[in-house]
Amino acid sequence: MNAYGVLGGTFDPVHLGHVHAARCVRLAFALSEVVLVPSAIPPHKSRPGLAPVKDRLAMVRLAAGEEPWPSVSTVDLDRGGVSYTIDTLTEMLKTAPTSSIFY
Repeated sequence: MNAYGVLGGTFDPVHLGHVHAARCVRLAFALSEVVLVPSAIPPHKSRPGLAPVKDRLAMVRLAAGEEPWPSVSTVDLDRGGVSYTIDTLTEMLKTAPTSSIFY
């Protein structure tokens, strides 16, 4: 069974703390991958000046870089609307029902 972590957020901006946290969790739980999931509309951040979705997605892709273990999912962006964790995980499990997800 493939075990992977999910780190979702606004990522406005994404920073080294996000990458470091993802790396630490991956190592601590021996995960094969950590999936970074930028939120479409963050439910707890409605501040003016939030970076556009396409810019936040580009930042996350840059942060994932060339490492083999992080990946980026657009599951929340594709679905649109407010991004709640339960909806994100439900959607992700549709495509990988036998995987173990750590969030």
